[in-house]
Amino acid sequence: MTRVAWCFCAVLAVILGCEDVTSVTDSGSPDGTPDSGSPELQPEVNSRSFECDLGVLPEDVRRVGSAVFYAGATVKVPNAGDLIAFGDDRLYVLSERGFLALVNSSDLDHLVLLGRHRLPYTPFKLIPRGNTLWVLSTAARSIEGMGNSGVSHAIALDVSDPSAIRELVRVEIPGVIDDAQLAGDLLYVVSNEYPGFRDPTPSAPPTVVSAIALDDTSATRPRSQVRFAEAKEQWTNSNVMLLSEQRIYVAGPQWTDSGPVGSTIHVVDIAAQDGALRVASELQVAGAVAYSWQLDEREGVLRVVSIDAAVSTDPLVLQTFAVRASDRFEPLGQLALPLTSPRDPLVELGGRFAGTRAFLAAVGGGTLLTVDLSDPSAPKQVGRSELGGSLSYLEVRGERLFALAPGSLTLLDVSNLAAPALRSKVLFPGVPMLGNLNLSPQALEFSADGRLLVIPYSASELAPRWECHGRNAGGVQLISIAGDQLSLRGLAGSAGQPRRAIVRDDRVISVGNQHVESYLDTSQLRSRLTIHQDVTFVAQLSDGVLARVTQPEDNIAPQLELVTDRQLEDPSQSLGGLSLLDALTTDRDQRCQLQFRVQSVSARESMLYVAFETFQAAGRSLGVLAIDASDPSAPRLAGKLDWSASEWFEPNYAELSYLSLPIYVWSGSTLLMLEHTNAGDQRLRVVDLSNASEPHAELVPLARDRYVQLRASGERVLASRYERQSGTRVRFFVDSIDISDPRAPRMISAVNTPGAVLSLDPETGRGLSYCWHHAPQQTSACVEYETSKRTCLALHETLQLIELKDDGALELDRSELPVDHHIRASGRGTSAHFLALSSSDGPASLLAVPANARNIVGEQSLLDLAPTGLTGPLQLSVQAERAFVSNAQNAAWVAYRNGTLEIEQPYRLSDPIQQVDVSPRGAALALGLVGAQWLAAPE
Repeated sequence: MTRVAWCFCAVLAVILGCEDVTSVTDSGSPDGTPDSGSPELQPEVNSRSFECDLGVLPEDVRRVGSAVFYAGATVKVPNAGDLIAFGDDRLYVLSERGFLALVNSSDLDHLVLLGRHRLPYTPFKLIPRGNTLWVLSTAARSIEGMGNSGVSHAIALDVSDPSAIRELVRVEIPGVIDDAQLAGDLLYVVSNEYPGFRDPTPSAPPTVVSAIALDDTSATRPRSQVRFAEAKEQWTNSNVMLLSEQRIYVAGPQWTDSGPVGSTIHVVDIAAQDGALRVASELQVAGAVAYSWQLDEREGVLRVVSIDAAVSTDPLVLQTFAVRASDRFEPLGQLALPLTSPRDPLVELGGRFAGTRAFLAAVGGGTLLTVDLSDPSAPKQVGRSELGGSLSYLEVRGERLFALAPGSLTLLDVSNLAAPALRSKVLFPGVPMLGNLNLSPQALEFSADGRLLVIPYSASELAPRWECHGRNAGGVQLISIAGDQLSLRGLAGSAGQPRRAIVRDDRVISVGNQHVESYLDTSQLRSRLTIHQDVTFVAQLSDGVLARVTQPEDNIAPQLELVTDRQLEDPSQSLGGLSLLDALTTDRDQRCQLQFRVQSVSARESMLYVAFETFQAAGRSLGVLAIDASDPSAPRLAGKLDWSASEWFEPNYAELSYLSLPIYVWSGSTLLMLEHTNAGDQRLRVVDLSNASEPHAELVPLARDRYVQLRASGERVLASRYERQSGTRVRFFVDSIDISDPRAPRMISAVNTPGAVLSLDPETGRGLSYCWHHAPQQTSACVEYETSKRTCLALHETLQLIELKDDGALELDRSELPVDHHIRASGRGTSAHFLALSSSDGPASLLAVPANARNIVGEQSLLDLAPTGLTGPLQLSVQAERAFVSNAQNAAWVAYRNGTLEIEQPYRLSDPIQQVDVSPRGAALALGLVGAQWLAAPE
């Protein structure tokens, strides 16, 4: 479709949409009588009055959507991949947000970001191979009760030039990746097409094992692939794998509608060592296998620990099998273990095989069992130790066992397996302040000489008062090891939440999703590098400075950073910054209780305005910060104002059609907000920030009708609302408020208009309004009206060209949009009104109507946006004669010249836009978890 095939057509006044009604004086009050309680609302005199028949009132409309509601939790990932790797003088870091960062690690005291690359889906594992980096990227994991038929990928990247990383090949892997192990140049991947879900008619068995040759960057398919059959009445949540020289063992917890049914171990022969896979046999074990350490092969014996949920006592079972060949296994021995009791519930299982020994623990109970496996046919439990507390992790090194619990580390001598001896125990400092430690699978990292142990953690920092909501804290605990003695060496406090800590020479490297930090082995910080940010808002100030609001991992204390155009996309660079929580309050007790969220930002010259929302024990509050950024290296708080929202709230706008409606509206240094109570009272809050050191708010009473639009037009605020008439007929009004002096706002008029006002030119008083009508229609794309009789409705929208005066409104022209074409966004330029239009099954369009137009069809300019890929919900920002149009992952600059629209520059974006700020210089995009992006305006 090279051009939009339709055009606007004039329609008769009595058909769909608004129509004139001969009448009279009307005050705009709900009952049609003058509103004596609101003296500012004076009645206007119209020679004509306008009504719309909406067909269905907005409060009764339900949109048909693809959202699926579910009850249940996400499937637990028992074996997380490794997202960190060293290669030559580089450190490769994959954030959980899907960003790859290349860091120069040749000088650990001066960490430098070399390059970044966005990857699809969720990262799982990375494997460096010289200048080639392989990355496993998994599809989104399934939700309980929901299937997943997506694909994952093994991606080979050329990283020889970190500033220009390019993709070499992408190998598809069915479903969600459960586990992956490397053997030389072969990567073995276990995936599941229906994790946590029983598909009644799967097209193929859901569990897949793939062999990928990493030395071949031209192959687009795995070298070999096999599938495991699974009974239709059962399913596997997620698999783990054990890789040996000759075979792969794959197992996972299996379920039916009646509950867990244990695990089946699938054996895959890899003896050819060339990537060829062969399904060799199956083993049914006593219980469920959920963690990779539960499987171990040593000297021709397979050892398996499983949990039999059907047994009320001694559910932990250790089994041994003689491995004669990949398709021949003989049972040797079996041991039931008394790990649980009413006082010692089995929450999660932890353990390790170490030679002829096994160490097993209930993570939540603090009980350690030791098992002698020197005779595989007769495994014996020989010891039981009560360590106290809740164990988080076990690590065996020779005759030493390290047992980690939240707040402590215990060292045991296990040379006497029957009686492990406590040698040393250290308590981490500030234990009362830490709880719910979340430790990575690689929880303990040792230095090469074994004398230093580092433990990364993230925890909840609690204040003395119980009502404190808490915030996330993180760091790396350094512990010295001298013989059998442990001692605290220091605590390296992190700027975020580290996932791994690595010891290299005399440096400790802490790696999180947002930061890489290096410390001396005495915990002294040497370098901190930001590799990723969650950017929630952007704004453009004067002198080419941009504001970037980022959300740290603790999700409570947003940061403001000032950057240049070139720095906007680089999380490691900024001119200066400020903690917005610090700007709000420095009181520790209040900070602890406070949940702080940025809601909107706006900039004027060198001032930045931040609208925020807070929650605490005392209730909910709203407010605004005024920040002086005239010195970008040292932004400072110039003023703040907040107010309680315990009684007044932002309204839920009536759902007109497909327009997205802002709650916070900015007009220079003035913030405008509609507020209402549950009782129905409404008002306009006008916050004046022109004198930042003394911000001021005024309240203007409004009618009790349903408001649908709030727009600033020059020195006026236009608030559109509708008043119900009979049936589904309504009358639209626009309240005009003078804010030329925002400290003394004044209601000017309440005028009946032919529809909700979309855009108004303050010079000519001409603008656009629209109304709509829902009519029964059986189509595949329609709006559904929930009644006892489900009726499918089509939405018809009518556009009006109006002239608005203080004493009334005139309708100059009207046109109806074709069915299934809807107004998504509107804006006003210096000489035209702009409307972004789209349909559910076609490309978007941009419409421009001159500000001084006398009719719509004859003077409009309509541009088909198909070449840009723009469809669906749209954002529209207008600057002078140029518009920036965007949707989830496409954008375009469009110019309006000599009465005609033309595409100047289209963009294909890698990630969805969450917020955009446009100026004549360009567009700054906030991409949320992905970061930010700058798109310069065409010259």
